[in-house]
Amino acid sequence: MTAGSESRRSWRWRWIVLVGLIVFALFVAFVVGRRTPKEQSARPSASAPLKLDTRRLDSRDESAPKHPDPGPGPRRPPAGRRVTDNLCGMSESDQVRNDGETVEQHVARVTEKTIGGWRTALLESGDLRQRAVGLALGNAKPISGSLTFAAPDSAAKNDLVLLAIETNDPAIYALALGQCGENNLTMAVGPCQGLSLEHWAQIDPDNAVPWMWLASRADSMVDRVRADEALSRAANASRLDSYVGAMSALALGALPPQVAPLEKAVAGADLISISRLVTPVALVANLCSEQALQVAARKQQCSSIANLLATQGSSIFEVVMAAILGKRLGWPEEKWMPLQKESDSYRHAPVYPWSSAESGDRGFRCPKVLKYDYFIDQLAAHGGSERAAMKATIEAPRKPF
Repeated sequence: MTAGSESRRSWRWRWIVLVGLIVFALFVAFVVGRRTPKEQSARPSASAPLKLDTRRLDSRDESAPKHPDPGPGPRRPPAGRRVTDNLCGMSESDQVRNDGETVEQHVARVTEKTIGGWRTALLESGDLRQRAVGLALGNAKPISGSLTFAAPDSAAKNDLVLLAIETNDPAIYALALGQCGENNLTMAVGPCQGLSLEHWAQIDPDNAVPWMWLASRADSMVDRVRADEALSRAANASRLDSYVGAMSALALGALPPQVAPLEKAVAGADLISISRLVTPVALVANLCSEQALQVAARKQQCSSIANLLATQGSSIFEVVMAAILGKRLGWPEEKWMPLQKESDSYRHAPVYPWSSAESGDRGFRCPKVLKYDYFIDQLAAHGGSERAAMKATIEAPRKPF
């Protein structure tokens, strides 16, 4: 398996299995000493809980297939056997699946009109960041587990690249990089070649994230000098921002006021599917490994970055990384243990409602959607910080989901 294919797979599944993500991160903490630079791969956000992967079959680029392969998702019910799903606020006629339709295909079909209108509103917005998200949504995938991707030079991706170049807005630029980047953010062929990590760092110099990606890429190329230089810039940065949360919150604010819970959940799913750029996993796997920390200068760099992750990290994965690095750096237990407990508390976080839906007679149940929907509400209310949204969801009074 190539590093590139591993990176793409992590992008697709990043939000579906939060528990698996945390376990993976903890696993990395114990095996990093055995890994080589070639074994690294680009890591998406971890974050975040919500990895959903529901996306529209039509309001997409023409390059996207009309009927993508559902992959390893829920099995189709036998032909001629109609299943009724409790789809939270949708009409009774919409609750019945078509013959041979999976839960995910059913949800995509009945929410198509609202989601399509929402994306159109984003594309026509006078706010350039909202328009950028609308363009990126052209790459969202309607079926979890699908192996299909928008073409490297798809119309939506090309327009997003041009918008990023014209505006030099760090948030738009980061979003475009996430859509164009392959392994360690090597740009895909076509207009994407006009983007670079170096330029992001240039227009956003006090943000640690682009510098960490530059360090990760240099480390994968065994360029220790550049890796150390970039990591030093990350350690001296005052901010940690991938803009994933801010852009998601901005887009959620454009949803119709009376949107049904299911439609809101699907919108959140689409947004999460295009959120591909956060702190690279190479930070704990290699750049700040046990071996790397034997060098005093590197240990100081990693300590500064760990503090930044602990105090400003907005994704669950960044909390996990802060806990791992804090313990590895020898922080007092009272400093790293709360981070560990915080990450442990997310193990029962609401996740993509369709990831474990059954396709049998019982069908899909509304409570799963409502639980996830509450999290999406909190995400919007907290400016896109999944960490804050998850805390609010966990600490909220018990709700009758």
